[in-house]
Amino acid sequence: IMTFPYEPETVPVADDDYAMAQGGDIVISVEQAAVNAEEEGWETADEILFLICHGVLHLIGWDDGAPGQRDAMLNRQREILGSFRQFG
Repeated sequence: IMTFPYEPETVPVADDDYAMAQGGDIVISVEQAAVNAEEEGWETADEILFLICHGVLHLIGWDDGAPGQRDAMLNRQREILGSFRQFG
């Protein structure tokens, strides 16, 4: 997975409040996702969802460069993905 963040823009949120709006592109190799999924013992679609979540977290400012950061980010991914399964 690779993420390419856009430059942040200041946009109005409500009244006089402003927030930093940012987005970006997420690029995922489906072939590599399939390899990763097989190694993890889950479906390719689940790996792709996991990678999308990871990429979105990067785009909103999460970092996984240090071991503690990586653990926190992976835990957050699991929380997010777990909340989606409640609707399934």
